[in-house]
Amino acid sequence: MNRSTNFATCLLLLIVTCIYAEDPNFGSRINNGTVAHDPISEASGLAASRQNADVLWTHNDSGGLPIIFALNEQGAHLGIYTLFGAGARDYEDIAVGPGPVSGQQYIYIGDFGDNDAVNTTNFIYRVAEPAVSSTQLPQNVTLSGVETIRYSYPDGPRDAETMMVDPITSDIYIVSKREDSVRVYRAPFPQSTSVPITLEHVATLDVSLVVGGDISADGTEIIMKTYTAAFMWCRDTSETIAATLDEPSLSVPYNIEVQGEAICWAGDNSGYFTVSEETAGIPAVLYFYPRITTGIDQPSLAETPLLLNNYPNPFNPQTTIRYSLTSTGTPELNIYDQLGRFVRQLRIATQTIGPHEIVWDGRDEAGSPVAAGIYYAVLRAGKEQRVQMMHLQK
Repeated sequence: MNRSTNFATCLLLLIVTCIYAEDPNFGSRINNGTVAHDPISEASGLAASRQNADVLWTHNDSGGLPIIFALNEQGAHLGIYTLFGAGARDYEDIAVGPGPVSGQQYIYIGDFGDNDAVNTTNFIYRVAEPAVSSTQLPQNVTLSGVETIRYSYPDGPRDAETMMVDPITSDIYIVSKREDSVRVYRAPFPQSTSVPITLEHVATLDVSLVVGGDISADGTEIIMKTYTAAFMWCRDTSETIAATLDEPSLSVPYNIEVQGEAICWAGDNSGYFTVSEETAGIPAVLYFYPRITTGIDQPSLAETPLLLNNYPNPFNPQTTIRYSLTSTGTPELNIYDQLGRFVRQLRIATQTIGPHEIVWDGRDEAGSPVAAGIYYAVLRAGKEQRVQMMHLQK
C-alpha cells in the first residue's frame, strides 16, 4: 500500500458540534466495486438518485458528448442518457434535487469548468430525472425537455467544479475552485431559463481547490472535498446554506484518490460516495464511507495530537512545521501536493509528549526543489491524523 493510500484523512475538528441527537461519525472507506463502464474514464461529478433506489449519476470531464451515465452502488453500468438539445463544453459536477414541478426530482449538470477563468457565460442543464432500476440491463436513452440556465458571476469569470441543490429551497449553489479562499455563489429559485442570470456571492470558505460537494436529501448536511480532504457542515433547516457555511466545518474520513473530484451523499443518508478519474492505468473505483451513529466515543482535544500553523506561511524556500504529541512514539510526517501525490517524508525519531517542530526545505524525496503552489503536511500519530495547508511562493 503506497503513502497516498495510507493518507486516510479522518480529520476531527473537535470544536464543532453538529445539530444532531448524536454527532455523526463515519467509518473507513469500503470498496463498493470498479466502475464497470469503460467510457467513464474522467468521472468529475457524482450524485445519488432521489427517486431510484441504489442508483447514482456521473459524467465525464471536459469535451465529448452531452451525456450522463447511470450506475448502481456497486459500480455496474445501467445506461447512457443523452441530454437532447444540451451542449457539452466542460461538465464539472452533477446534482439531483427539486425544481419547477412540485414532487418531481431533477438532474442538474454543471457545464462551468473554466481553468483560465475566461468564460463570461456558463451553463447549468436541468432535466427531469427518469425512472431507472438498479438491476436493469444497460440502456441508451435520450432525455428530452432539457432546460438551460445561463449565468455569470457577479465578480468576473471563475473556474468551478462544485454544484449543489438545496432540497429545501431549490436554490442552486456553485463553489469556485482556484482562489486561496474559494467563493460560494447562489442562484435563487426559480432560476430563469429564458434570460441569463447573475449569481449572488453569499459565502467565502477558508480553503482552496474545492472539487466536489453535495447537500443531503433532507437538507441537513453539506459535504465538500478538495483533492486531499473531505469536510462537512451540519445544518439546522431553519437557517440558510450561507449561514451554515459561515460556521466551522467538521472533517470526515477521506483516502486520497489521485485526481479524485467527485463526492455525494447516499440517497438514504447512510454515508457518502467518492469516485476518481482514471489515471496511469488505475481503474476508477466507487468508494463508500458508511455512517456510524452509535457506540463511538470521540476523543477529546486533550487526547489527540495537534498540527499547528507552520511558519512562515506562505514561505520560500523553507518553513517550520510545528506539532504537539499526546503520547511518546514515532510519528509520521509526510508532504503531499495539491493533487494528493506524495512529495516527501520528513524523518522523525521517537519523541516524547509535548511540542515539537521540524523544518521542510521545500524539496521532494529526491532532493529536488518543488514548484510553487499549495502543499499539505500530514501528521500521523497512532491512529490519529492531522493536516496543515502550506503555500510555497517563488
